[in-house]
Formats: sequence, structure tokens, C-alpha cells
Amino acid sequence: MAQIEEIIEVTAVNSAQSISQKGFGTGLFVTDNVPSSFNDVLRIYSESKAILDDGFLATDSAYIAASAFFAQEPRPSQLIIAPITKKEDGKIDDWPTALSKISNVNDDWYGLATYTKKDDEIISIAKYIDTTAKIYAVATSDPASRDNPFKETGKDLGSVLKKSGFKNTAWMYSEEASKFAECAKLGQCLAYKAGTATIAYKTLSGIKSDSLSRTQSENIFAKNGNTYQMIAGVNVTRYGTLCDGTPIDIKIGLDFIKARVQENIFFVLKNSKKVLFTESGIVTIQNCIHEVLENANEIVSEYKVEMPKPAKISKNIKAKRILDDIKIDLILTGAIHKVKAQINYQL
Repeated sequence: MAQIEEIIEVTAVNSAQSISQKGFGTGLFVTDNVPSSFNDVLRIYSESKAILDDGFLATDSAYIAASAFFAQEPRPSQLIIAPITKKEDGKIDDWPTALSKISNVNDDWYGLATYTKKDDEIISIAKYIDTTAKIYAVATSDPASRDNPFKETGKDLGSVLKKSGFKNTAWMYSEEASKFAECAKLGQCLAYKAGTATIAYKTLSGIKSDSLSRTQSENIFAKNGNTYQMIAGVNVTRYGTLCDGTPIDIKIGLDFIKARVQENIFFVLKNSKKVLFTESGIVTIQNCIHEVLENANEIVSEYKVEMPKPAKISKNIKAKRILDDIKIDLILTGAIHKVKAQINYQL
């Protein structure tokens, strides 16, 4: 019997190709030394024990940092470990070069911490991270950042970071800086769905709180720094801000929305025969934006998306095939960190 396939051939093809999504739950730790068997640019870990299995020592910065990172509850999912890269002559690269080399191999990470505690290197990393859509966490135990009030001319790390206004870097004072307290805080940041949890009042597993005077705490907060202290018998973080004063959860939430809008639109462009430069095509792009914002209701309380009208778009812009002048207005949910109340009473 003849088969219909001899006349009509039908092939099923998955035309809706998926695209990769930026990993907001993944951290990167750049370490100063690795075992001789570590020949990769980086490796991805989901638990600290696997780092020991790869030949790291319990005293290595990579293991100490990973232990702090994975000890948190809820637990973050992944940490990339990468050694600082080197030039052909064996000397280590400067930080922007090293981070660029690592990102060229795997850029699917969001939160950064490193082994270095040198102020000049921290500033270099902060400058680089400001050119990205990522965050960098660092801890210092330098008493000057704790004891000295903020001054524009201040030379301590906290003062310099605030004065520089870095928008993607968060610093904290911690006497556990050598145990990478910032990695514990970073683990807290990355464990939650992006932007849905404030970084204030979180307990860091495996990290001792600091006994700070009110003046010392206020010095740190005046420099947009963060602390880990005991309040009412409970160890908690205060308050979760970046060097420019922006709450970390706001930064993460906005980065998340931006990334998902980009991914949604690119998915449609990639998997459509053609998105027409017409009213219906513009609505298609609008729907991509709406979908992201509707699913971001823990971050966004209200939003408004204004799309350009086809009739008002110049022929020159249409010829370049650029849909421009989209306006997205957001009202964010925010968070309560402090409460003030007045009690009125009578006798």
C-alpha cells in the first residue's frame, strides 16, 4: 500500500524558540587561589561541600565565602566560583579586565563578591559594576568607616563609596568581614524572587552581629552603609541600601523588570514572521510589556504604558524600523523600614 508520506511530507518544527533569561538568583565570587586541578575559567556550585570535593581547602576564601552564601534561609540556588584572571606574563589582571573576561565566558549572574579587602581595588570594582545591570557587595571591618562621621573629604572606605555615589554597590560594616559577611547578605538578596523582599531586618546564618553604639551606627548609615546588629534580642540587618542611598530591593526589582521586558520583546521578534509597523504590531509589543508588569505585582502597585501612534511616527523612523518613544510609568510597592506613632493619653 502506498503511503501518504510519499506524496505529502510534513515536518514538525518548534518555531517558538526559547531565549535565555538572566539569572537573578545566581552569585559570582572571584577568588584569589584555586587548587591545581581547577583548570576552568569558572565553575558553578549549588552547595559549599562540592567546593571541598573539587580540592579547595576549608581555609580558602572561596569555601569561606560559599559557606556564608549557602548557609542562608531561604537558600540561594547557585554560586559561580572564578579565580582572578591573569595576563600572559602571569600577573593578575586589573579588576575591570578580570570581570570582563569572566563575564565573556558566563554572564548569567547578578550579585558579585570578591576576595579583596583593599580599598583601591574595591573602588575599581564598584566603578566597573556601575557600568552593568548587576550588584556588588563588600564588607569592611575598618574602624574608620564605623567611628568617623561622614565628611566629603573623608578617606575611609564608607565615606569614599558614598561620596562616589555608586548606584550598584552595597557596603556593610562587619567585624566578620574576613568571613565574608557580605556573601551572607548577598545570599539573602538572591534567594528571594527578584525585588520582592527588603534586605532590612534579615538574620544572617553563620555571622556574628556587631555591638555598635548609636553614634557608630549613625556614622555608618550616614555613609549609606549597612550593619548587622542585635535589636530586641534578635540579630538583624540594617537597612539594605546602596552607596547612592537606593534600597537594594528597588534596584533588583527594576533590573528584573528591565531584563524581562527585553527578553519578552526579543522573544516575539525572534519567533514572529514579522512584527508589522502598524497599530496591531505596536499593540503586540505593548502586550509584551503588560505581561511582565502584570506578573510583577509584588514590585509594582500601579503602572501606565504609553505607546506611540503609527500616524505620528515619522517616515524616517519607520524606515529605520525602530519603535521609539515608549513610556513606562511605575509606582512601586516600596517597604516600611521605620514606624513612628504618637500616643495621646489622659488621666
